[in-house]
Amino acid sequence: MLVGSLRRSSINRKFAESAGRICGNIGLNPYCGILIARLQRDSAALRVKAAEEDLGDSQRAVESGSALEVSAMSKRVAKLEDEQTLLAAENRISDLTVELNSVMGLPLDTEFDLAPPEVDTTFALTVAESTQAGDGTGGSVGAFTRRTWP
Repeated sequence: MLVGSLRRSSINRKFAESAGRICGNIGLNPYCGILIARLQRDSAALRVKAAEEDLGDSQRAVESGSALEVSAMSKRVAKLEDEQTLLAAENRISDLTVELNSVMGLPLDTEFDLAPPEVDTTFALTVAESTQAGDGTGGSVGAFTRRTWP
């Protein structure tokens, strides 16, 4: 359970970083910011859950005498840090929601069920497609131009 939570947390964090790069290029700051903050919140919630399990294991080890209290304290600190990250993500979601509502002229407490923006990737060529299009330049620039601008 702990490994699964941490793996999902890592995937959410990596996806949030990727989404941040994509949304930064698109220029949809409040909208994408909310999407990213939600992923960060979900990731932090999974880390809190994993930290709670880890803290429970550590406390049981202390009670059984196989570990020192210091180990349980370090697990407690890690859990508190993860809870702080979760609260920060929730605060960011609230702030960005107010900003988006303000930009759209809606009441500030309006909630949205946002979907990630679709990014048009039809212009991208694989290396094989680029090479097959070959125009004497290795297919890179010429193939890209022909494919993008028919």
